[in-house]
Amino acid sequence: MKISLLYPPDHFVPHSLYLSMPVLAGCLKEAGHEVAIRDLNAEVLDRLLRRETLALYGDYVRQTKAELDTRARLSPQEEVTRQLMQRCIDLPLETALEGWRAADTLRHPERFYDPAEYRLALDRLVAAMNFLLGSIVNLSPFLDDYLPQLARVLSSGQDDPVTRALDAGIVDSVLAFGPDLIGITMPFQEQIVEGLRIAARIRRARPGVKIAIGGPQVTKYEQQLFAGATLFDFIDFAVVGEGNAAIVELAEALQGQRALQDVRSLYWHRNGDVAYNGRGAATSMDALPPPSYDGANFDSHFKPEPLFGLMTSRGCAYNRCTFCSEAFHSNFAMRSPRRVFEDVKRLVERNGARHIFFWDSLLPPRTMWELADLIAAEGLEVFWFANTKFYDLFARPDQVKRLYDGGLRAVHFGMESANQRVLDLMRKGTRIDKVPAMLRTLHDGGILAQVSWFAGFPTETIEEHRDTVRFLEQHRNVIDLDVFVGSFYFEFGTYVAAHPEEFDSEIVDIGGDYALRCRSGMSPEEVERVKAHYMQATDMDLLCHGGYFLYHVNRGLRPRLISRHQGERRAQAL
Repeated sequence: MKISLLYPPDHFVPHSLYLSMPVLAGCLKEAGHEVAIRDLNAEVLDRLLRRETLALYGDYVRQTKAELDTRARLSPQEEVTRQLMQRCIDLPLETALEGWRAADTLRHPERFYDPAEYRLALDRLVAAMNFLLGSIVNLSPFLDDYLPQLARVLSSGQDDPVTRALDAGIVDSVLAFGPDLIGITMPFQEQIVEGLRIAARIRRARPGVKIAIGGPQVTKYEQQLFAGATLFDFIDFAVVGEGNAAIVELAEALQGQRALQDVRSLYWHRNGDVAYNGRGAATSMDALPPPSYDGANFDSHFKPEPLFGLMTSRGCAYNRCTFCSEAFHSNFAMRSPRRVFEDVKRLVERNGARHIFFWDSLLPPRTMWELADLIAAEGLEVFWFANTKFYDLFARPDQVKRLYDGGLRAVHFGMESANQRVLDLMRKGTRIDKVPAMLRTLHDGGILAQVSWFAGFPTETIEEHRDTVRFLEQHRNVIDLDVFVGSFYFEFGTYVAAHPEEFDSEIVDIGGDYALRCRSGMSPEEVERVKAHYMQATDMDLLCHGGYFLYHVNRGLRPRLISRHQGERRAQAL
């Protein structure tokens, strides 16, 4: 059976192939299927970042805005369009229109490593993406009329750059493989609309092809998405929860080897109604075959060398943070360090991998140190990145050397705040007074340390937030990337949502969507001012692109060299 796995546009700078696709490909290939994996996020952006495309869309934006400005009255939809066009114009438009130059620089084996050229190219890429994607409207799944609105968006003739790229050959190229089943993953909220409009186009072009959706957003919003049968005008199936076994079982059902009602975790359309088979048991992490990158095309990615991804665990090894979804809390399982090492070795030997990112929400510490020892003993030339937390072992030079000798070159800490009261309220388990020694030891040991933080956790005051800013400034010589990720994001399924009274807060309905209203701490206006200010100083673009990792591994250079804000400019921004 031929199966295509698609990653829809996510409105982020392409970093690496999203991990679920090679994981699912490995499971399907082990079952004997022919699989194609396509990163349509990178492919769409690659097609749009052409000189003539940017120029044509620039003309369209200006003309549309000018024409709408001449009208005495606008419909609500026209007013939305006018505002979106204005948002595009307000960007650094000339930089955005030079976005076509970015691809050549970022893929060039030498110009990529010229800091000035890299910085200019990344600025152009980000500006062009904001310009091209600024007119696309996202829908909140909590809207009371979400499904009807979603159906209208999918059924209407949208005219935006992504639609134009899909219709200019990308959908045709997906179908040229001749798939019997197409799986579309949706890790980010923007991909609900993006993935479904790809599905709608495939259905119109090839009605006989079966289409399944899955991923974190489908699982998170299953009650909203399948409150009725609307989506089955565009898809055939949806998988919630873990998809590794479910997609193999679905392929078996389509081949007549089992009944559809025996496929775990499956939503489907039966006799005009929504049918659901119930959540199946999770597969043991050690029972999964290795991810398969065979046939993956990295040509559309904006780097001279590919970054590969692996995952060693499901859920979170710590699982106590009050702002994290219960999806991270309830199902922790890990792959044995030996099996992880075998995955790494296979990628090196089979795919030529030199740079690997472990995408666990938190790489288990046992895995981190044992993996480093196995890589060092084998003598593999491979370098890796991990998300982690502030473990005391990071303050010990001998333990940091162990990690370095085993290929670790960068770690990311979700610091969130440098105020101890706020950290305790988050249940982060961090003693902020111990962190400077860890950062110094990592820095001296040749391992990049990057931290992320945000503003506006419930009850956090402006002075407590300034503790974080002061901490970053005092330790900027040993923090390689400081990534301000924005303001506190409220979502259901978190401890905060279940116990708002512990955070002096209440949940309020705002036009069909929901928010957390806190009675103390920073006001919403203060949070927005803080957010607007620090988004100008964040290294988020470097984190999303991943090029800083190649700079460090291949040239021994620190990310500060390619940050937008260096030295005193960063201090002034903070």
